[in-house]
Amino acid sequence: MSSDSFESLLLSQIDNLHKSPVSAFVRTWEHCAKGVLEHFSIDRLTLFPNSMILLQDNKTLSLSRNSEQKLVKHQYLSPDGSHERYLSLLRANVLYRTIDERTLRHSDNFVLRKLYLHGGRWHAIIPLGLFGNHWGAISLTTFHRGRCNFTHSTALKIKAIAEMWLCYWQHADMRIGLQRNEQDVQQQIDIKRLEKLTIKQTKILSLLAQGLSAKECGERLFLSPRTIESHKYRMQISLGLESRKDLIPFALRNGLGVPVES
Repeated sequence: MSSDSFESLLLSQIDNLHKSPVSAFVRTWEHCAKGVLEHFSIDRLTLFPNSMILLQDNKTLSLSRNSEQKLVKHQYLSPDGSHERYLSLLRANVLYRTIDERTLRHSDNFVLRKLYLHGGRWHAIIPLGLFGNHWGAISLTTFHRGRCNFTHSTALKIKAIAEMWLCYWQHADMRIGLQRNEQDVQQQIDIKRLEKLTIKQTKILSLLAQGLSAKECGERLFLSPRTIESHKYRMQISLGLESRKDLIPFALRNGLGVPVES
């Protein structure tokens, strides 16, 4: 176990998560998880934000100290669905549960047995809660023989950090979901606006977005620069933009900056 204090670890985790952009949450979490692995001398941890869905893509986060010990999710999914028995351990009404090497070796639980076959020699599960309700769990694994220095106090400390992770993860998911909704709404609005442009105006807007000047656009389309400028003004009005400077960002946002073969 690291000689650094738990208080230092916790403050570092809070600082990193607080400063992280929403879009970089997973990368920031991996950095934080690495600190926990090193501090508590654990080889791998897996965070289950929703224990009703086991080992599904985008439903768990996992990090290992060694690339050879990386969690390969599909290896823990049984064809007959017996891996779902592991869910009952994640939902157990206990502070934590530890599983030693002997128990792993002789377990009839598909996931635990697989874990032993993949080199796991000690495993722990800590159920987590959010806003007074059960919500997922964190599992811990070591791949070396010998007694793991895991105590009641260790479980409480890891539980506190993991529940903080869940709060940040839930917030990140919510923000990303809202951003996607906003983008979808904006895209629908833009489509309606684009329908107001003529075919010629759409071609002009595309050329402008590709970086051509009014003169160069006119040469391509056999129009005068003055006619191009006139179309720019009309497009601004039709698209409901505040100025002609907004034409290029609008075009790029809607994929009109890509050259199209005629």
